[in-house]
Amino acid sequence: LYIYEVKMSPGIQLEFMPEDSIPPKSSINLNFKYVPTEPGPIEELITIRTNDPRISKIYVFVRDKEEKRE
Repeated sequence: LYIYEVKMSPGIQLEFMPEDSIPPKSSINLNFKYVPTEPGPIEELITIRTNDPRISKIYVFVRDKEEKRE
C-alpha cells in the first residue's frame, strides 16, 4: 500500500510518518497532534489518499464528544 497524500484541517498536525508505503501483512503508526485553532465545537478532518483500488481515500473525522440531549 502506498500513501500518496495526507491532508489535514489546520488544527491537526502529522507528527511523524515513518514510511510512504506499507509492505503486505504489516502496519505503520501515523501520529497526529491536535491543537485547537479557536474555541468551540471540534470538527476536523484527516484525508489519507492511497493506491488501494477498493478504498483510495480514507476519511478520519475528529469531533468532540456529543452530549446527550433530552
